Amino acid sequence: MDETRGSSALPRPIDEAEALERVGGARSLLVELAGMCLADTPNALSSIRGALAGGDARSLQRAAHKLKGSLLVLAADDASEAASRLEALGASGSLGNAAAALATLEHEIDRLRPVLRELAESEVEPEE
Repeated sequence: MDETRGSSALPRPIDEAEALERVGGARSLLVELAGMCLADTPNALSSIRGALAGGDARSLQRAAHKLKGSLLVLAADDASEAASRLEALGASGSLGNAAAALATLEHEIDRLRPVLRELAESEVEPEE
């Protein structure tokens, strides 16, 4: 039984061990990337919302792709999958289900924000 999960039904939105592996074990880089993602996410969501409001499938695809990339590096799998769904909808030009996909992405980002903030504000021990 995994006791690190606690009583929460939802897993942690970031697999920190996997994220650390993805950045080659450089904790300082992971902390920096978490801060960058935290700062960039509002603009990315705004771009996605604007593309949807304008019915611009290509812009939706690009904005969702960019956000997905940031989330993948951080091993934020649920959020990156939600961004990937929006990217695919943009690529297909079929925006009929995009509002629901955006709601899912926004929910995942809401879960992710406090974890990103915690990570971005964490202490990094000096490298020897």
